[in-house]
Amino acid sequence: MDPDIENSVKRIVGEEIRKTQNDLLSQMEGMFSIKLQEFVHQQKERSELQMNRLQNELSGNDDYKFQRKSCEDQFKFNRKLSVTLKEADASLESRDPSASLAKQKIAEGIQLIRYRQKLVKMADSSEMMIQRTTVRFLERRHERRENKIRESQEEKTNAI
Repeated sequence: MDPDIENSVKRIVGEEIRKTQNDLLSQMEGMFSIKLQEFVHQQKERSELQMNRLQNELSGNDDYKFQRKSCEDQFKFNRKLSVTLKEADASLESRDPSASLAKQKIAEGIQLIRYRQKLVKMADSSEMMIQRTTVRFLERRHERRENKIRESQEEKTNAI
C-alpha cells in the first residue's frame, strides 16, 4: 500500500475513533448528570418528607389534655390534614409555574389549619377560661375592697 494512502487512512480512522469516543463520553456525561439530578431530587423529597413527619411527631407530643372528646378528635384530624398538605407541598415541582400557585395555596391551607388548631384548643378550654376569668375578677374585687378598708383605716389613724 502507498504510504500516503496508508497515512490518510490512519488519520481518518484516528479521527473517527476520537469522534466516536467523544460522542460516547458526552452521552455518558449526559446520562450521569440526569441520574445525579434524579438522585438529588429523590433525596430532597425524602428529606422533606422526613422533616414533615418529624414536625408532625413533635407537634403530636403536645402536653395539652383535652376535656372534650370532640375537640380532641377534631384536633387530631386537623393534624393529619396538615401533614397531608405538607407532603403534597413537598411533592410538587418548584420549577413548574402552576406548581408555585399550588404551593402558595397549600401554604395558605396550612396556615388556616394552624389557626383552626388554636381555635379548637380555645373551644376545649373555654369552660376553664371562664372559670379563670371569674376567679381573677373576684380576686381583683376582693383586693379593691381590702385596699379601700386599708385606706379608710389609714385616714382614721391620720385623723387622730
